[in-house]
Amino acid sequence: MQRDRWVGLAGIFLVVVLVFVLIGCTTTGSKITEEKAYTIGSQGPAGGLVFFDKGDASGGWQYMEAAPADTEMLARWGTIGLEVDTSADLGSGDANTQELVEQDPAWNETAAVYCTNLMAGGYKDWFLPSKDELSLLFSALARTNRDTFRGEGFAYWSSSSYDGERAWAQGFSNGVQGKVEKEELLVVRAIRVF
Repeated sequence: MQRDRWVGLAGIFLVVVLVFVLIGCTTTGSKITEEKAYTIGSQGPAGGLVFFDKGDASGGWQYMEAAPADTEMLARWGTIGLEVDTSADLGSGDANTQELVEQDPAWNETAAVYCTNLMAGGYKDWFLPSKDELSLLFSALARTNRDTFRGEGFAYWSSSSYDGERAWAQGFSNGVQGKVEKEELLVVRAIRVF
């Protein structure tokens, strides 16, 4: 009788383990989280669109998500004459944004400040994309999902400075990147990593 009881308990344990394996759950301490794979163009956890998958979660993130379309706004990049050391590289947008906010605190309505203050989809970890991140956003989504971006004639800010007078921006009707004076009003679309 004792043996039958142990066999029954072992069977229940095996079923519970199999259920977790089959539904793709892992345990993290006492919290159970579902692992999910995202595809380019799918809805991300914050309600925006996933536009980049680097293939693994190195550096604490795997995916890039653009904020929902209804969060877009027009803003200045920052102060003309302000020299800010930023990068154009993939993965540098968050650091660029933090640097811009620290270096140009007098401007409370800049693209970088807007992104750092944005609360969308329950998340507040948004930032202004770097030049290369903005290019990926265009390539992955704007070419196929034009209705999620502003139309002809609108350009979007990156967090990458070119010099004291200009910063990098990108037209989303044709994908051309160019240098624009920092006090121009351009579209801001925040992104996040997860």
